[in-house]
Amino acid sequence: MLRITFSFLLMFISLASMAQIFQENYLELKGHKTTVNAVSFSTDGKILYAAGGKNQVIAWNISTQEIIFQTDEEANIISYLGLNSDNSYLATGGFANGKISIYDANSGIFLRTIDTQDSYLSALTFSKINPALLATASVNGSDQIVVKFWDITTGTLLQTSNSQCMNSF
Repeated sequence: MLRITFSFLLMFISLASMAQIFQENYLELKGHKTTVNAVSFSTDGKILYAAGGKNQVIAWNISTQEIIFQTDEEANIISYLGLNSDNSYLATGGFANGKISIYDANSGIFLRTIDTQDSYLSALTFSKINPALLATASVNGSDQIVVKFWDITTGTLLQTSNSQCMNSF
């Protein structure tokens, strides 16, 4: 009954009222000077990681709104950001150069670069089961999807999988 009533009431709230509701629950986290391309919360929701702009990652403590750490990528505009399941590793990657930077997610200390040897990185994600397993995806010039699996503790390529892109036109 409450769910139906709440949904019914939402239909009649004006846009001004909606703006007020969102404004009251809004946090302004300062630090990035330009655009942010990727964000991720820690698994406990206490830290927000944001990447992009001037090739940097900023980690904020959500409750205090203070910056925990800030990193600067060397020459890589960050398009992708991933946090592993135990919040120990942070991975960032850019679309254009195929390099992944690995950081300690608690301190922001740079650990290593993984060069995927792919021209156009299109995604990265960590395994939910193995916190040291990272998967990257790219599409090469011949419309072939390349998925690679990495051990981020060593930077070792574990497996590569290729498949042809399917057009749905």
